[in-house]
Amino acid sequence: MAARKLECVKVEKKGGIAWVWLNRPEKRNAMSPQLHFEMDETLRDLETDPETRVVVIAGAGGYFSAGQDLKEFFRANEKNPAGRKAAAEAANRWRWERLYKYDKPTIAMIEGYCVGGAFMQLCAVDFAIAAEDTVFSLSEVNWGILPGALVSKVVSDTILPRHALYYACLGEPFDGREAERIGLINFAVPRKQLVDRTIELAKKLMAKSPAVLRATKQAVRNVRTMDFDQSYDYLAAKGQAIKVGDTEDSYNTGLKQFLDEKSYKPTFEPFALKNAPKKECRRRSSGLPPGNRSWRKQRAVTPTPTLPLQGGGGILPRCRRRVPSPLEGEGQGGGCAPSGAKGRFRGAPGQPRATVRMSTARTPWPFGRTIIGLISMSASQVRWSR
Repeated sequence: MAARKLECVKVEKKGGIAWVWLNRPEKRNAMSPQLHFEMDETLRDLETDPETRVVVIAGAGGYFSAGQDLKEFFRANEKNPAGRKAAAEAANRWRWERLYKYDKPTIAMIEGYCVGGAFMQLCAVDFAIAAEDTVFSLSEVNWGILPGALVSKVVSDTILPRHALYYACLGEPFDGREAERIGLINFAVPRKQLVDRTIELAKKLMAKSPAVLRATKQAVRNVRTMDFDQSYDYLAAKGQAIKVGDTEDSYNTGLKQFLDEKSYKPTFEPFALKNAPKKECRRRSSGLPPGNRSWRKQRAVTPTPTLPLQGGGGILPRCRRRVPSPLEGEGQGGGCAPSGAKGRFRGAPGQPRATVRMSTARTPWPFGRTIIGLISMSASQVRWSR
């Protein structure tokens, strides 16, 4: 980090995440020349810091940024062209040139106010999460200037031109939900969840190969200004460049873990990094990450595909795999039963129980054998709980 003491910027590092706080809460983090100089130095140092894997840009005191400090950035430098030029260079360098091309993933965590010049760092970072009650405003038109520096350009590139024209020309404020709707941010969340959701996203990013992640975000950004032939050549060269100096040997490691070890499914999760902590037992049948509570909800509410019972009017699910089932005694089955098994299952509410004898049979469905129930029953329906 920079040797001199930071006054307008605060840095906190924990668990691979570097939290970079604009630290002028008494001014709602309005950006002064000093803040720009400190942010430029801070981001420069963090880009090569081995402890930092993700950078989060936020504002102290519950405010992202109220834009440029009109008094210190503009008025104080009206008769000081050298000072104004130096401040403008530092402001544009960290808010765009550094952040837009940053080697490490960057996230903007937005709350309170995001006004005017703060839209530059908002659009420059890779991801943005905002509190639902955040106030966004391109207010320049209301006090006699246009959205300067690169604000007009980057906002027009980030959202649809109609939305950019509306909010730039009218200067109307809008909240986090509207920012999500028009594509200015990735998503809006309740303020109480803001920090947790930001950490959740950062951890997902840290689970990826750093070399592949860096190349991917550079590729997505750069091909936007290329034609198709240029993109073919650039992406082919970029794919080869990943393999040079990649300490994870991502390509071969990913193939080995998928094809040989069968330890992960790339549709749902990344391969395990060499130095990553061991994961909990993976739920290979779910597209949601381990520990996600909505996994259980998904399993509970998803209707189970059913087949008509042979010789009866009830239903049984199409079983995709063979798993133990508590067939003896009274209770609900937990999965596919072995051929010839017998047990009692609960019927529909208010109806008597029924005895079901299970057998297997070939079916036209691609998953092979399916359970067919041979049933002797007085109940009109048998329910199978997975």
